[in-house]
Amino acid sequence: MNKCISIFPETNIDDFKIKWQQYIELANKYGFTEVFSTIHLPELSLEKQIESLLVISKLTKQYQMDLIVDIGGFYLKKLLDSQELLEQIKNAEIAFVRLDYGYNQSDVVKLHKELDLKGFMINASMYSEKEVDEKVEFFKSLDNVEIKACHNFYPREESGLDKKFALKQDAMFRKHNIPVYYFIPSLKKPRGPVFKGLPTIEKHRYSDVTLTTLELLYIYKTDSFMFSDQFYSEDNFKQFDDVINHRPLEIKVDLLSDKYDDIVLKIHEFRYDSNKEFLRSQSSRQMSQYASVVKIDNNVKRLKGSITIDNKLYGRYSGELQVVLKNSKKDKRVNVVGKVDKKDLEKLLYYNYGYTYKFVKK
Repeated sequence: MNKCISIFPETNIDDFKIKWQQYIELANKYGFTEVFSTIHLPELSLEKQIESLLVISKLTKQYQMDLIVDIGGFYLKKLLDSQELLEQIKNAEIAFVRLDYGYNQSDVVKLHKELDLKGFMINASMYSEKEVDEKVEFFKSLDNVEIKACHNFYPREESGLDKKFALKQDAMFRKHNIPVYYFIPSLKKPRGPVFKGLPTIEKHRYSDVTLTTLELLYIYKTDSFMFSDQFYSEDNFKQFDDVINHRPLEIKVDLLSDKYDDIVLKIHEFRYDSNKEFLRSQSSRQMSQYASVVKIDNNVKRLKGSITIDNKLYGRYSGELQVVLKNSKKDKRVNVVGKVDKKDLEKLLYYNYGYTYKFVKK
């Protein structure tokens, strides 16, 4: 699995050195092994970006992480035309260069020779199948070059990729056994100048880390992830880590009262044979001691997202907790006791991948 954070060049480098180190140390703690950066930001000179990159590189080496650098267009040509800049950037010991746009084969050969790279990243979002095949063939012709692919991130709202297009692009690379990276945006610390997150998939722009990671892992079937914004919190890293390592996922709930806390506020494993209308908690079935005390209460229409508990009229099922996935009629045998937070409901749909869920009050 490939796990990567992003750090971007700054004008006031001294103000960021400590923050960068702390952030890289945090990422390293959670098993991230790569740092993504860039040297073709239009708002900064190439010289200033290289100055930042050398500081970032020193930190990545300290934690034995690989440095991935994005470059293309005007700045790529400027770099290749200046032996002085090339000599400076050699000290960064870049592992991979992600070539964004505006390059040819001779540019790649020179970069490979001058920088002693481990490999190259191809832009996964921009090329037809014919172009991908040609690029892969060319990169494989170089000596000792590892090939990866990485989608774009999209700062502008409504510009991110849709699922159909992304999966079509992925297939072009996977037939060559090339991993494809996706970007996971931040809700709390989105990067400027737009400040609307940096997702690959438009749907993920305002999704939290848990849900985005679940989708990328099981819908897009990737094992290569990049945190695209800077300075994610430790909670974000923990959310990502919980998904990857199948730890219980936190689900926020609203309860009508506290009398069912002992049944609801626990770790729930949903039955694998649950249908598309109701998720049945296997954990609550073990609470048979409640069978004689679950009284008839709040038998109202069961709306999508409702949390229900069967009452004593359901006999041996009394005490079973369910989550409603589709609006359903009221049932005098079923008490509606609360609801799952709307933002968390979709996470429950991954129960049949072996996840359990820790219900906590919102």
